[in-house]
Amino acid sequence: MNILVVSDFFPPLNSAGAEKITKILVEKFSKKNKVYLISTNSHIPHGEVRKKSLNGYTHFQIGYKPPKRFQKYLGFYNSMLMKTISQIIDNYSFDVANVHNIHNVISYGVISLLKSKGIKTFFTAHDAVSLCYGKYSNGVMLNSKFEYPNVEYKLDHFQIFKKNWRRLIPFRFYYLRKVLRGVDKIICVSCELEKLFNANKINNTIVIHNGIELKNYSLDLQRKSIKNKLKFDSSTRLILFAARISKEKGLNEALNLIEKINQSNANIKLLCVGLDKKIKNQQNVISYSWLSDQNMEDLLNIVDLTIVPSIYLDPFPTIILESMRFGVPVVVSSYSGGKEAVIDGETGYHVNPFNVNQFSEKCLNLLTDEKLNMTFSKNSISLFKKKYVAELFAEKYLKVFNNEKLL
Repeated sequence: MNILVVSDFFPPLNSAGAEKITKILVEKFSKKNKVYLISTNSHIPHGEVRKKSLNGYTHFQIGYKPPKRFQKYLGFYNSMLMKTISQIIDNYSFDVANVHNIHNVISYGVISLLKSKGIKTFFTAHDAVSLCYGKYSNGVMLNSKFEYPNVEYKLDHFQIFKKNWRRLIPFRFYYLRKVLRGVDKIICVSCELEKLFNANKINNTIVIHNGIELKNYSLDLQRKSIKNKLKFDSSTRLILFAARISKEKGLNEALNLIEKINQSNANIKLLCVGLDKKIKNQQNVISYSWLSDQNMEDLLNIVDLTIVPSIYLDPFPTIILESMRFGVPVVVSSYSGGKEAVIDGETGYHVNPFNVNQFSEKCLNLLTDEKLNMTFSKNSISLFKKKYVAELFAEKYLKVFNNEKLL
């Protein structure tokens, strides 16, 4: 099968969650198929196309520096890139196209282009951008204390207008809904994200949870060595909060949590990874900017718990899978699609991050009960190997491409 993958960006130029997942798929597809990749690169001359053969696939990089002034419109439809991509497509024969994040540069116009050339097209929805400009928080019941608070999946276009009026494109949603209805299948990374699409009359969807590469969990001796290297006392309990940190990702809720926890136990620290600047006046908070993959693995080898306190419909945070493969229990927000990867009471807990009492109680269970933490740790590794290894989710994609049913 000849597979074309399209993505605005690609590692190592951009290594955010969606780009990492795209890279894994490209590498797995290329083991048994002929794979071509199209992405953009702002570091090569504008309009130039560079072709490279890498690890069994062919990568076309298009030089492009989007003008910031018009970027919101170019993400909607980019005529210059459509012409270049059309020329690449015409020189090859593709059976299937898998489109990933294309809302920043390449644009949704590529979907219409692929369909016009008779190529079976599958769109992977990593987030809600194609529906509502960014993170979907308008339907979230903020400050609710219920364990599983209500989420309104039907878009409120008036609220979207109020929040995004400076960058609003008239009829954007209705045009994109028509485009997305035309793809052969929209692959949603979580059931929560699929509910959002379905509630807004986009029903050609299927759910495939992401997967990542399997890696071995370190021995206790290695953990001690890493802890010493990073200058953490052996008795200090560590909570990890790693994200492109923002209000929606639950930064305030994470800080409220550590403040509550340390009212009774001062030997617990919160490690915040992804901050642009350090958090001031927080004695038990250690903040980092983005870390290399190796440094993240070092942290995952020594932390006792990962928290994902998102207060929006967070589709499927990759940090959950990264934690599971190293045997780190996860306490995840009930607003997040990530709860689908966490078995409540077996590999971690589901919590409402606004309920700081419940949140702190669940975390303290895992931080103070070493036997319970170990049980959850083993369960997490077992579940990861069973359901979230990269090869397994890539096989599901290929089945969908071939119109085979998923079990």
